[in-house]
Amino acid sequence: MKPIKYNKLTNDDPKSLIDGCYHEMITKNVIPINIIPFGNDWGGNYFCLNKNDGSVIFYATDSFDPNLSMDKNHALVQKRLASSFKEFMDKLVTEEDLD
Repeated sequence: MKPIKYNKLTNDDPKSLIDGCYHEMITKNVIPINIIPFGNDWGGNYFCLNKNDGSVIFYATDSFDPNLSMDKNHALVQKRLASSFKEFMDKLVTEEDLD
């Protein structure tokens, strides 16, 4: 999860905070403007809030197709995980609980 406020573990790197990451990824056109990254996996892909409907999506940053437009790529790399942040959090399990 990305912090909302400065955390000494991030050495005050603005890109490590939710808003800094969002602005950096929008500026670089990595993500569409309707999603806000709040966390990432070990591979650098994002867990995001969809500003349009409040859902949580997984956003794969490493699956872009150079033959498609950015808009099409942005749409294809999203996978809906939950209809809300609360539902997403309620579905989380510990590593020991995985089969």
